[in-house]
Amino acid sequence: MQAELAGMEVSADIDVLLTHKEEIGQKRQELSEYQNRITEQQGIIEKAREHTDAVAPLISQREELLADIALGEDRAADLSALDKQITATEKAQEKTLAEKKQAIKQAEQTIAGLERRMQAIQSDIYRLENLEPVLLDLFVMGAAEQAAAEFLTLAEGITDKFTELLALDRWIAEIGQRKTHGLFLDEYARLTIPRLKASLTPGNHEAMAVLGENMVDTSEALVKIKQDLMNNSINL
Repeated sequence: MQAELAGMEVSADIDVLLTHKEEIGQKRQELSEYQNRITEQQGIIEKAREHTDAVAPLISQREELLADIALGEDRAADLSALDKQITATEKAQEKTLAEKKQAIKQAEQTIAGLERRMQAIQSDIYRLENLEPVLLDLFVMGAAEQAAAEFLTLAEGITDKFTELLALDRWIAEIGQRKTHGLFLDEYARLTIPRLKASLTPGNHEAMAVLGENMVDTSEALVKIKQDLMNNSINL
């Protein structure tokens, strides 16, 4: 698994996760199919072990004939015919038992081969399941990096707007037409933006972490605002 991780990309998208899930599902389906084949072979073994002794009843009949003969009855012909039947039945039964024994042996060997393959599949499933949280972590970190990039773009935008608002607020005060010129509800305007780790966003973003009105240079923003007005023929 370590070798597999070493050759893996540093990120995993949704397609990678879905493919991984599908692969686990396919392996589990294979495992289920192998188990079904094992169950079939176990059925063969159980059926082969079923046996009814066809010779025993004939031996009982022979014993009765011998008893009759001992009592003086002429049952020699019946005994001869029965002996032939017993010999034929014994041969047929021996053949059937040999076939059953071979069927059991083959089924047991088939089960052994199937179980060996199942172990290999189970190892694959174990490996894939251990890899799953790693892929999920890569996916989530990729999503976090994307979100962090978007966050920084928004943070830069809101920082610029905060600076612009401060510049406008100070200009309103300079114009002097309003007794209360504050554009912010709080007496001391403060913008706090959480910092992100460098692993997410390379670079130092501490400058935008906390911005207070006494910490922001609004001169450039105010120059731009006034310049835009002058560009529109408004003399200041």
